[in-house]
Amino acid sequence: MIDIHNHILFGVDDGSKSIEESIGILKKAKEQGITDIIITPHFVNGTNYQVEVEVLQNKLNNLKNEAFKENININLYLGNEVFIEYNLLELLKNNKFTTLNNSRYLLFEFSMNNFYQGIYDLLFNLRSNKIIPVIAHPERYSFIQNNPLLLNELVKHGALLQLDVGSFFGQYGTNAKKTAKLILKHNMASFIATDTHHLSDDLYEKMKTLNDTLENANELLHDNPKKVIDNELINELEYSEIKKTIFNRYK
Repeated sequence: MIDIHNHILFGVDDGSKSIEESIGILKKAKEQGITDIIITPHFVNGTNYQVEVEVLQNKLNNLKNEAFKENININLYLGNEVFIEYNLLELLKNNKFTTLNNSRYLLFEFSMNNFYQGIYDLLFNLRSNKIIPVIAHPERYSFIQNNPLLLNELVKHGALLQLDVGSFFGQYGTNAKKTAKLILKHNMASFIATDTHHLSDDLYEKMKTLNDTLENANELLHDNPKKVIDNELINELEYSEIKKTIFNRYK
């Protein structure tokens, strides 16, 4: 299994606080059969969460060295989870953050409660510049929970969707769980990742559970993430659109 979204790099955001905690998380990941991890610290322009890529890489190199000493044979790569804004392309070109393993795939997130009105223009601009947009945990955003029809447009405009492991176990509430299952039902997801932050999290254990129970687990937890690492194109989704019933339910 491969994890493409987490916050286990120490001392850079709201995730791991020390290299010891990061090593502890990696040990748990190894026990569950994780082979590769793309580490994705937050990038939020204009805040403390905008650590330079060079600094992140140096910290990652230190973590790799410690993991080697501990005989943790997990391949580690660098990425960012980027908070959405209009000038993402300019920031990327100025090396303010990095794509997933320096590939064509860019992981970004919305505000939890506010829909970004310029999203479709942004998706077009990213795609026009050969950047493939990956939306982090769409099932957790209240505006998508309240109107899942937005997912039809996001996917139609070229966004890939990454679901959080914890959503399937109720970690983010009933609405997130229901929306995650709806996305899977319509074959709209390209990835499932842990979004692990701390040693106390049990998300790698839950990832193993999903790997053992989901019908298309190999595609979501290994094949597509491996294509990201290798900068290969992911097969186009054969999805069905979400519809709203006369009873204001979504199916």
